Amino acid sequence: SSEQVRYSFGFKQDYWKLENRGLHFIEIPLGIGWKHRNLRFEGGLAPALLLGVQANLIRRHLESLQDDAHADGVVEKNRIWTDKAPYRAFYTAGFAGVEWQITRHWGISARGFYRSADLLKPSDVDKPGGGQWWLDTGLSWRF
Repeated sequence: SSEQVRYSFGFKQDYWKLENRGLHFIEIPLGIGWKHRNLRFEGGLAPALLLGVQANLIRRHLESLQDDAHADGVVEKNRIWTDKAPYRAFYTAGFAGVEWQITRHWGISARGFYRSADLLKPSDVDKPGGGQWWLDTGLSWRF
């Protein structure tokens, strides 16, 4: 965030704030599977490439000599693509999953992922850990 104040027969204040809202990756899971009756097991690696970083750019402009209609200032909010430099361009996550086939075409699945590195690039002093776990669940249809 940044703020600028100018004084001259009142004041003018501009405030900017950048809020990261999303990292967009393309992920290609590579794995092997094994099926036993109605259960299917799988495991593998999922390398990913960072496509972009989306953020909200918020600007608030306030003038002391404005009328009461703009007493809180004028607020602009824009969704923008921002710098990818602070983030890793690539990562690899391991996964393991199971699917239960309810019928010949329908199944319920769960897949757990683990990424050992943080998405931010390492700083001069790395903190220990930084891994992340997450779980995907789903309903699948096979044709």
